[in-house]
Amino acid sequence: MTLYNFNPDYVIHPGETLRAWIEEHNDSIPAFARRAGMPEQDLRNLLAGKAGITDKIARKLEYATGIPERFWIRRQWDYDRRIKQAN
Repeated sequence: MTLYNFNPDYVIHPGETLRAWIEEHNDSIPAFARRAGMPEQDLRNLLAGKAGITDKIARKLEYATGIPERFWIRRQWDYDRRIKQAN
């Protein structure tokens, strides 16, 4: 079996991943923010790439989406690492 290394030349903020999840589930931003227990403006900042995912936010996202906390933390870590490498 041959394994391929996938290294795209672009990086996507984890807020975009969350936005896609919200849209796929026909959810609204206000409803999702309430379910996640976070202020709507904080969620909007995350979706716009103006804020990152902390451990606390990752736990809230796990509760609201069912996607494990470690996924969200890893997405943020990968994003931060790629941005740092680009600079």
